[in-house]
Amino acid sequence: MCFSRRPSSGQVDLKPFNGRLFINGVTFNLLFSTEKLDKIACFRINTFIGFILVVSGIMLKLIRIPVISEGLDRIWTTQIILGIPLFAGVLGLFLKNGARNVLLPIQGSVFILAVMSYTFFYGRFLLENEFSGDFMIGHAPGILAAGMAYGVKQIIDFSGNRINLKAARIVTASFFSAGAICDMFFVVLILRFFSTRA
Repeated sequence: MCFSRRPSSGQVDLKPFNGRLFINGVTFNLLFSTEKLDKIACFRINTFIGFILVVSGIMLKLIRIPVISEGLDRIWTTQIILGIPLFAGVLGLFLKNGARNVLLPIQGSVFILAVMSYTFFYGRFLLENEFSGDFMIGHAPGILAAGMAYGVKQIIDFSGNRINLKAARIVTASFFSAGAICDMFFVVLILRFFSTRA
């Protein structure tokens, strides 16, 4: 996803773009843009992310691996619980502006909670289980940092609280940094995973 300025609305529009530009585009615009996020674009992205969380949660539910089923149960349950309010973003496409301003900060909070839950439950899952055979583990570094920054920016832009630009950038950068720490945590876990299989 990417941001581009809309001359007509003065807002930041989120659009898909080449994956190679993901980190640079999201980082620059979330941390340094002076414009608000576009509401409709946010609802579309939130709906898509929520759909992914719910579907992947259902898929994990259908995977029954007795040795690690307990860890998977915690993960798929959390994904579905957090995915539903994000998927509800589809309703935002039809709500009035006032209701949108209520729903978007809530969804921003869910994004932050989702990153924290992802880090805790998946991290615990990787630390508590021994893997063998054809298990594949992957993580896209930067996705958690972007998720934290995106979530807090929704709260800042649409909660109605007046916050100056400098303070907004500091808050967004702080959450981005917290997400980056979560990303690094997973990089370390994945390196540990491969080292134990070597």
